[in-house]
Amino acid sequence: MGELADFQWELSGVPFGAGLAVKLATVDGIGRPTVRTQDTDAPGEDGGWAGVDVWGPREVTFVGHATVAGRPADALAALDELAAAWDAQDARRAPLELVALRAQYPGRTVRRLWGRPRRFDTDGADLAVGQLRWSATFYAPDPRWYADTTDTLTLGVDVTSELGGVSAPVTAPVLTAGFAATERPGQYTNQGRADAWPVVRFLGPALNPSVTNLATGITVGLDRALLATDEVRVDCRPGSRQVVLNGSANVSGQLSRASRPDLFRIVPGTQEFRFVASDATGQARCVIEAASAWPTL
Repeated sequence: MGELADFQWELSGVPFGAGLAVKLATVDGIGRPTVRTQDTDAPGEDGGWAGVDVWGPREVTFVGHATVAGRPADALAALDELAAAWDAQDARRAPLELVALRAQYPGRTVRRLWGRPRRFDTDGADLAVGQLRWSATFYAPDPRWYADTTDTLTLGVDVTSELGGVSAPVTAPVLTAGFAATERPGQYTNQGRADAWPVVRFLGPALNPSVTNLATGITVGLDRALLATDEVRVDCRPGSRQVVLNGSANVSGQLSRASRPDLFRIVPGTQEFRFVASDATGQARCVIEAASAWPTL
C-alpha cells in the first residue's frame, strides 16, 4: 500500500482517482451510514413509538473512466489492473475475510473501509478514442471508516486486583488508583467520532483472563486456562466476530458469562482498560488492537 494524493483511492495495491489513468466521475455512499429503525405504529391512535436505530451495512458506488488519449490498448490495460483487484480472489472464497478500500481526502489522513468488492462493469462506447467507462460497487458489513493505521495497547495483569497473580511481599513502586490519568498504562484514545471495534488477544499463562473497558463497563473474558504458548483472539468487529484459539480452534463456547464481544467497543475519546487474570508468573498479557473510527469519510 502506497501513499495517496487527495481524491485518490486504492484497492489491493491498485490506486485510482484524481491524476491517474483510471479516474472517477462520481462516488456515492461515503456519508452517514443507512439507518435500520425499529419504529412501531401506536395501535388505535395517531403516531407511533421510536425504537432502536442501528446502522446498516454500507455500499459505495463508483462511476468513472479509464482514459489514455488515442491509445485504447493502454486504457484497457489500466482498467484490467483495477478489475483484477476488484475480483479479490482470496477474500471472496473465505468466510468473514475482508479487504481494505483506502481513500485520501483533503485535510484528512488516509481512511479505510473494510469489506468486499462486488459489481464491476465497463462500457466501451468511447474506447476508440482511448476512453473506457466503468462502474463498480464495494460492500462493507461494518459501515465505519477507520484510520489507516492500527494502534496496539498491551496490558499486564492489574496488580490492584485480588484476581491478579502477584504474591507478597510486593516491592514499590506499585500502580494505584492515585496515578494521574495521563500516566496510566492502560489507556487508549479513539480519535474519531464513531465507536471503534477492537481485536482482543489473551496470551498465557493465565486462568480466566478478562479485560474491561472502564468507560463502558463492558467485559470480554474466558472461562479457561491458557498455557504459556496459548493465544486466544477475540475479534469484536462487526462482520468478522469470532473467538479463536492458536489461530484455528473455535472456542467461542469458552467465553465467560459476563463477556459481550458484541458490545465491547472503544467510544470516541480517551478511556482506560483493566486486565485481570490468575497468573503466578506475571507473564500473562492482553493485547488490544484497534483503529480510530468515523461515521463518514
